[in-house]
Amino acid sequence: MSTNEDSQSEKKDKKSLGNNGWYNVDRITGHRLNTDGKRSKLELRVKWEGYDEQTWEAFDGFVKDAIPLVERYLITKLCAPLNQALDELKALKSAQASNLNVSQ
Repeated sequence: MSTNEDSQSEKKDKKSLGNNGWYNVDRITGHRLNTDGKRSKLELRVKWEGYDEQTWEAFDGFVKDAIPLVERYLITKLCAPLNQALDELKALKSAQASNLNVSQ
């Protein structure tokens, strides 16, 4: 690497480091279960500020530093579809109850 490239790389690294000395998370882009023998561990795919490459990070050690981003991701990706499915089930149940009342 040339001196200019080294300098740019250092600036990028310093820019990406947060106040806590860790790299800043841009967003959570995915999740997976990593099965290790008998145990499964949740991993999050992380997009870091200032970097194109994304990495897989263990949920348990990662969450404390990015709680709002993890919370938003989980609500959006996991809870929203579940809530939609529950709403559809409630509507079906209500429709069935209405049909029972009409036929009686």
